[in-house]
Amino acid sequence: MFCVWRAIAAGAQEAFSKALRIRLANGELDDVSVADLARDCDLDRKTFYYHFTDVYGLFDWTIHEMIRAVRIVDLLREDPRNAIAVCADIVVSNSEISHALKSPLGRMHVKECIARDIYAIIEGYIRQYEAEAGVALEDGYRSFLVIMCGHAVGETFVELASGTIPLSSEHFADYLVQTLRITMGHIVATAGKRAD
Repeated sequence: MFCVWRAIAAGAQEAFSKALRIRLANGELDDVSVADLARDCDLDRKTFYYHFTDVYGLFDWTIHEMIRAVRIVDLLREDPRNAIAVCADIVVSNSEISHALKSPLGRMHVKECIARDIYAIIEGYIRQYEAEAGVALEDGYRSFLVIMCGHAVGETFVELASGTIPLSSEHFADYLVQTLRITMGHIVATAGKRAD
């Protein structure tokens, strides 16, 4: 019975996500309402609110599902540079995301989604350089760096998708990985404390 309920719930989430993508293909994120989505899916608003807090929550879920569909988490572990290139392709080529970027809240949500997905890469680089140098950053400083750099990377993805950064996904990934590695290596080397 639980499996049947889970399948029904997943079906509702997918239906709302599909309705949102259709609306974003022709309009802006700020113009989409829960009532519109519920009507498009032939579901009620209570069902929507059971799964999502608002349209922006659905938008976040939709972006994460796009990224999950290409197994980005596995790819991040295997080849961070390729994972970044794949994410860049998704962000640049997706009309729903480009329409969402017209809204300040849409820009913020795209940036936040990418920032959260990139945290693991940044922390991985920091820990790798700590191990290689035989030093450690304070936990609070490491957390600060992960969050600060994650948000900077998220904003850079938004600028790429907006056309402000005229790079291919491949060059973008190369530059981003190189910048993260050099930056994290330098910070660890200068701010790390020797482990005794």
